Amino acid sequence: MLQSPSIVTGILIGGKSKRMGADKAPLPWRDSTIIETVVQTARRVTTDCVLLGNADGLPPALDDIERLPDATTGAGPIAGLASILARYPDRWCLLLGCDMPNITPSAIT
Repeated sequence: MLQSPSIVTGILIGGKSKRMGADKAPLPWRDSTIIETVVQTARRVTTDCVLLGNADGLPPALDDIERLPDATTGAGPIAGLASILARYPDRWCLLLGCDMPNITPSAIT
């Protein structure tokens, strides 16, 4: 599968996880974590990946990924979307949730 350099993927990491009671992103998933699985899938489709929002306790393997805070606090996923659109105004932006470990490259493309 070819990567598209014209698309940047933003992965929402700032959710409150009210129903679950714990941050979903760093939870174990198969041989990794949920967030690492989503990032790996995104990187198979796009060259650039950005983490949107604030989250503590993410795996050290993700330290090299750009992070953008929410444009507005308390606005939910739309704040993450606003942040990535402001940072990359001339590119297509793909928005994914950090809790989508079953997403596949073919579902994105």
